[in-house]
Amino acid sequence: MKTKTDISIVLCTYNRAPQLATTLDALAKLETAAGLSYEILVVDNNSNDETRKVTEAAMTAHPGLIRYIFETRQGLSWARNRGIQEAHGEIIAFTDDDVVVDPGWLSAMALASVAYPDYSGFGGRVLPEWRFTPPWWFVGTGMFHMLKSGVVAGHDLGDSPIEYREGMYFPIGGNMWFRRKVFERCGLFRTDLGKSGKKAFFGEDSDFFGRLLRAGEKFIYIPDAVIYHIVDRDKMTRHYFTVSYFNIGRSIGRRDDFPEDAVRYLGVPRYLVRMLLPRVGWGVVAIATGQYKKALFYWLETCWFLGQIYETLRIPFIGNGRGAWILRRPFETVVCRVMGTITHVESQEPVVALTFDDGPHPEFTPRLLDILKRHGARATFFMVGERAKKYPNLVKRVAEAGHVIGNHSWDHASFPLLSGRERREQIRACARALAPYGQKLFRPPYGHQSLSSRLDALWLGNRVIAWSVSAEDWLGHDADLIVQRLADQMRPGNIILLHDALHAFSDQKFITREPTLQAVEMLLERFGGRFRFVSVPELLRFGRPQRRNWLSKPDPKRLNQFQTEQGEARRYAG
Repeated sequence: MKTKTDISIVLCTYNRAPQLATTLDALAKLETAAGLSYEILVVDNNSNDETRKVTEAAMTAHPGLIRYIFETRQGLSWARNRGIQEAHGEIIAFTDDDVVVDPGWLSAMALASVAYPDYSGFGGRVLPEWRFTPPWWFVGTGMFHMLKSGVVAGHDLGDSPIEYREGMYFPIGGNMWFRRKVFERCGLFRTDLGKSGKKAFFGEDSDFFGRLLRAGEKFIYIPDAVIYHIVDRDKMTRHYFTVSYFNIGRSIGRRDDFPEDAVRYLGVPRYLVRMLLPRVGWGVVAIATGQYKKALFYWLETCWFLGQIYETLRIPFIGNGRGAWILRRPFETVVCRVMGTITHVESQEPVVALTFDDGPHPEFTPRLLDILKRHGARATFFMVGERAKKYPNLVKRVAEAGHVIGNHSWDHASFPLLSGRERREQIRACARALAPYGQKLFRPPYGHQSLSSRLDALWLGNRVIAWSVSAEDWLGHDADLIVQRLADQMRPGNIILLHDALHAFSDQKFITREPTLQAVEMLLERFGGRFRFVSVPELLRFGRPQRRNWLSKPDPKRLNQFQTEQGEARRYAG
């Protein structure tokens, strides 16, 4: 290799600062052959945690080795493409922020690049690393395995190099590398595929390798280049697997690599329906015979095919066809316009809504009201019923100051973990505590929401309000960081999440709202001349509310670590 930098390692990351620190330390200590040079590019894809701070610390510890790049366009493909453009090496490698890299990974990569000069791309071995016991329902081997989701990433084709062919499992994004010239010949990663923020979408790797094959490029499996993928405990839920399988199916449908001679109805290849129906039947049989693991497997397979069908129904609408639009329009209207959770407003007017959760608080809420009054700003307070009943004069003062009061449940319970009756009583009890000042606005505690809990709130006549901007002020960040995060995301129509109290927390040091109060003062001073700060009902009059299918799966074990100012918080089973 003749270039000054032989290998560029591109590490794309989003909000995984703790894992990133460990990964960077391992990458900086890789074994290298004499004369081999490499660089590490950390591409921060809009993180709002300590990613930059962690990277800068690693840069200080390893001068000249690591570079930091901030990519504002959200999405893994955007981040990878930016890394390719910024890389100096003739070999460009990709890895993830949730892996443990074998010390010999770089050397194996370099040796393979020299040993196989006719190959443009390479894939290494990926082994899952379990740091907990898998749930009883998970099947990781055999005919009924559940590995398509990518939660348990694995790529092991044996102990000998193998050339990849059509129909084989392609390399995994956390362990692949390419010669720079292949991107000039075959293009970059498709930006309409791949993960974007917290949205689990897939397929950019498979699409790229498919293009390599069609272009006559060759790529090969290298077993000695090993990484270990740390299995994420929080993603080992049946809900997450269901969503992942559906989105993987959508990715396949969006790539549209189906046979050209496939018979289609409204854009959907007919054989997809023929593949789907037997799996539905086998799943029913498995349930009837008590084979629950097998039943879950067929359910996930069903979601996989449904994702492909859903996405191919979209393709004619995006092009010139109209059939899929006719079928989808009523469904989208009901889900998005009636059942959707409001996150922001589409508006050209310079208006934003400040919202404050978990109050009222006898010390911090009055001081916050004084700050808002000084700057002529109005806000929305989503109050907890227990606190409202304890401090009724504060509820009255907030309302009389011209602010809006919304419902944040009786005692800040995680709604997906409650029964329907409990959820409805939580909302009703809070409404009674807020009367006569509360409005029909509801924000789910912790942002946790299931389809049934959302329907409960809607059934009781509430508009469900989430947010589009959060500085995570409940984590004890200082005022400067809170303001920085908010300033970076200030857009007309945004709904901003902050807290004038914390009803439940994991550490006593987070109780104080002093940094939040300072941040609000600084934010209003900085943006008061450019934006109007209005209540949520006012904001909704300035444009079309934007709704999202806001669903989340809470972790009972994590919630059970929380406490309140009075002591233990609610305890959940599971």
